[in-house]
Amino acid sequence: MPQLIVETGDVIDGANTYVPLDEAASYHARMGNEWDESADEDNSRALLIAARSLDMLWGASYRGRLLSDNQPMLFPRSEFMDSTGRKLARGLIPRVLREAQCELALLVLQGVDVMPTPVTGSIKSESVTVDVISKTTTYGAVKEVSRFPGLEKIEMILSPILSAPSANWTIKV
Repeated sequence: MPQLIVETGDVIDGANTYVPLDEAASYHARMGNEWDESADEDNSRALLIAARSLDMLWGASYRGRLLSDNQPMLFPRSEFMDSTGRKLARGLIPRVLREAQCELALLVLQGVDVMPTPVTGSIKSESVTVDVISKTTTYGAVKEVSRFPGLEKIEMILSPILSAPSANWTIKV
């Protein structure tokens, strides 16, 4: 079973999740979601993927500053005000972040790919040199990642701790 190392707000070495298994089970029970508490290995793996996805997709928009240059996850942060005007203390792992991780983990267990998939940009320029072999390709800016079912819900949950709207989401077909 994958080992969950919970970030508590103290910049835990090797941290890989914001939510322990028991908190995820309690959250899903409160929300009336189907969460098989006997499937610890699958649930742990889903929580790991969800935590990574959160930081990859929304981390650049998290409010506040990292507490340490070498912290393994993108929270904890410095003290900041959320979008509702609440002051979040230094080192706090926000409730909305933990809830979003629980929701993403559930999506993972339902077979949804929640890892960002860049939408490739078009080739902006290309040059080829034959003597001393050289090839240069420049692509247009890629600001988009593929959309997945449930993305809007996760973004609404996270909205108080995001400094700006997320990247432009596109529908992957």
